[in-house]
Amino acid sequence: QSQAMRLGAGGSTAATQALEYLTGAGLSVDEAIGALPATLRVAKNEQIDTAKSASALTDVMSIMGLAFDQTSRAGDVLQKSADETSTSVSALAEAIRTGGGEAVKAGYSFEKTVVILTAFAKAGIQGSEAGTALKSLLQNIGDPASKARQELAKFGESTGDVNQFIGRLIELGPQSLQVVRAF
Repeated sequence: QSQAMRLGAGGSTAATQALEYLTGAGLSVDEAIGALPATLRVAKNEQIDTAKSASALTDVMSIMGLAFDQTSRAGDVLQKSADETSTSVSALAEAIRTGGGEAVKAGYSFEKTVVILTAFAKAGIQGSEAGTALKSLLQNIGDPASKARQELAKFGESTGDVNQFIGRLIELGPQSLQVVRAF
């Protein structure tokens, strides 16, 4: 609770609510205490209640297969992406809820997944729409006949490599929106 006061996240009531939500989500007491600073920080930065913050973080951790002792790092990675774009941690969590499973299946790390979602956010695609685009991207990038690959070819790019594809989307900036929406 004193940690909540230091973080300025609404005092002991916010800390108690966050701990209740975190333990209710299946974290042990020790894991919940470890996840508390990130939960309170996200709640404060996003001006959302601690239950929503805890839900966003625990969902991301579970979907991406991260240990709960990594919650602070995950919160930092998500917040950095939100700070670099017009998206939010909540929208990134929603994108991961929608498409994160496909990223894990494809072997992408949490950080690489957030890099892709950051590129989508810079193109104006956020939340579940970004998650759907991520899922489709990972399922279809290898198909030269896919609509997205055809859209990218209009810009002189024919890569089937996700890393090159994302790099090209970043270079295209706002023009990448039509390519991403093709997924």
